[in-house]
Amino acid sequence: MDSHKGLRQGASRRWRWSRRGAEGASSALVVAFLVLVVAGSPVRAVPQQAAAPEAQDVAYQIDPAHDGNQPNETVPSSAVQEWNHYFGAAVSYPLIVGDRVFVTVSNTPGDCPEHCQNYGSQLYALDASNGNILWGPVAIGAVASYYSSLAYDNGQVFVTSSTDIAAFNATTGSEDWSNPGGEPMGPPTASDGVVYVSSGFDSVLAFDESTGKQLWDSDVLGGNVSSPAVSPTGIYVSYSCEQVFDLAPSTGDLVWHYAADNDYCSGGGGSTPVLSDNLLYVRDAPQGFFSPVVLSATTGQVVGTFSSTTTPAFDGPIMFTMNAGTLQAVDWSTGQVLWSSTGDGTLDSAPIVVGGQVFVGGSSGAVDAFDEQTGAVTWSANAGASIPAPNETAASMLSGLGAGDDLLVVPTTDSLVAYGSSNSNEPPTTTSSTTTTVPVATTTSSTTTTVPVATTTSSTTTTTTLPVPPDTPVGVYGHPVHTTVSTQGAVLSDSCGSAHVTVSVPSGAVPAGSVLSIAPATNSASLKAEIPDGQAYVVSFAVAWAAPDGTSPRATIPLNLDITDPAIRPGDVIYVVAPNGLRSAGIANSPGRLVVEFTTDPDFVLALVPRLISVGRSGSLVRNGVHVALSCGAGVSCTGSASLSIEVTSNGVRHGIVVARGEFSIGAGRTKTALLKATAQGARLLSHHEKRTTELTVKLTGGGQSVHGLCLP
Repeated sequence: MDSHKGLRQGASRRWRWSRRGAEGASSALVVAFLVLVVAGSPVRAVPQQAAAPEAQDVAYQIDPAHDGNQPNETVPSSAVQEWNHYFGAAVSYPLIVGDRVFVTVSNTPGDCPEHCQNYGSQLYALDASNGNILWGPVAIGAVASYYSSLAYDNGQVFVTSSTDIAAFNATTGSEDWSNPGGEPMGPPTASDGVVYVSSGFDSVLAFDESTGKQLWDSDVLGGNVSSPAVSPTGIYVSYSCEQVFDLAPSTGDLVWHYAADNDYCSGGGGSTPVLSDNLLYVRDAPQGFFSPVVLSATTGQVVGTFSSTTTPAFDGPIMFTMNAGTLQAVDWSTGQVLWSSTGDGTLDSAPIVVGGQVFVGGSSGAVDAFDEQTGAVTWSANAGASIPAPNETAASMLSGLGAGDDLLVVPTTDSLVAYGSSNSNEPPTTTSSTTTTVPVATTTSSTTTTVPVATTTSSTTTTTTLPVPPDTPVGVYGHPVHTTVSTQGAVLSDSCGSAHVTVSVPSGAVPAGSVLSIAPATNSASLKAEIPDGQAYVVSFAVAWAAPDGTSPRATIPLNLDITDPAIRPGDVIYVVAPNGLRSAGIANSPGRLVVEFTTDPDFVLALVPRLISVGRSGSLVRNGVHVALSCGAGVSCTGSASLSIEVTSNGVRHGIVVARGEFSIGAGRTKTALLKATAQGARLLSHHEKRTTELTVKLTGGGQSVHGLCLP
């Protein structure tokens, strides 16, 4: 056990610790939107938090064990929608504590495909009684953060992203501490004064909740997005290929390690394990080769198998699973299927069980409640938008149902909806944090100005005034091309640098008579400065429209933006300029073209993303580490870091885990050998290495993370 932990003990890590006040983490960036926030009621003072009620929802799937069980709640007994808060972007699983609901929300508006790069997110606290904002939004992570997740304990909300971890006061929203480590981290789990996370450097980290001090760092094999299941005696994590670890809560020492036959499997990531009745349920089996396993939480020995594509929920011996749209209740003690249901045929969320009812959501927006004993439907509702299936193994916003404070809280692709058992006849409260955007900026004044745009109708020239956002830098955009939208819609094209831009407006999307314009950026210096490190600026332009009454209403039907440019490659990103920086609006899927839809009038920025086109299939061991050949794609140079976890064995004897890391910088279209260095102790352990295939994790600055199989001699 000591060899497992001691490889990096005492070594300095890249974590930098800071304490900050309520002002947040980042300064203001380029502002190219007029932001109108409708949040219901203003921020109100809240008394210092008293002892937490019994029915808290404090982690993904309700509690630190992730068992999806809220036994002390009785809500809701009928399909009463209490409130609906519209965010216009992807919403995380909620936390529910006392009188408030906590969520993080992607900066990307509307539905975002699974591969979409969700740059940036925000943390909110909502009033549980009406959905109004109590505090927030609070910016989370760096601009280049893909996602965020959260947990609660002892009056604090802990948020992880693809770049850091931070703690916030649950009452005020002020930041208590942060650790900007620059590495991806999975959903946190907080318990008894310690917050635990899986990190992108193949390790599990523990932080003191009150100070942010790192308490321990334990090496593991696998990915970075598994949320630890926590008990007083163990920290359990599971990664791809059924690499499962039990770590001591106080020290991080290895208690046991279970591994499936890795000859059939490679890759990173990891699903959330579930702890119930001293059994650990793990779903990281190589698909097609093994079934998910049930392990003894005490010994790590296999005691059975099960089947579920999402995190299962438990109430005593009854397990509730979701498989390809079918909800099942299974008596774990006998293996008997008690009942099953497909609902409306779209069920996809992880189930939770609350006070004798099982709740699930579907891609149709369906919210269904089932009697846990009989499977009878007790009520059904529709949340008004698709309820996403949880994606536990990718760098995206993790969705899931929540329950507490007499509420069932459901995140959709753009909203947060709460159901309760209110006896009121009043309609549900509807609030919004939607941003309404307006076009090209030519002033930095604090008031809205207008720019005249001439339009010609027959022989008469009239002037239509376009509203201008108040805070965009002066002189960024040139004179726009424009057209008038008819009852049949409109199509408008323009050349912006090397790119050709076409905007298509469907019939009825905006009011007939609206003026549609495209304006290329003529002074792009300020926009180039906002591009994430490692990416290359291509072009930027503003799309805007003004209705006959001078307003810029949100389109009722999405508009289509089609960009062609020979420089575009799959993976390149189109951003919109928002008050807190650039946020991704879409990603290229094919060479030379990028297509996105939008409903507000944003300013777009196109950027090229670095990419590795190949990684040598074999590495070479050297005295102090491993040599790896990396090839960079054309267009953008590749800089970043790589890490390799090597389990060292000889003659069936396990000697420990060696973690080798290194930085690299490779010119566009070039190939270079990178050196991944091990510690002195790790280099000595490599002498025991036997030939095997292991996993290389590569992180490109500005280009995300990838995992590659690597054969070592």
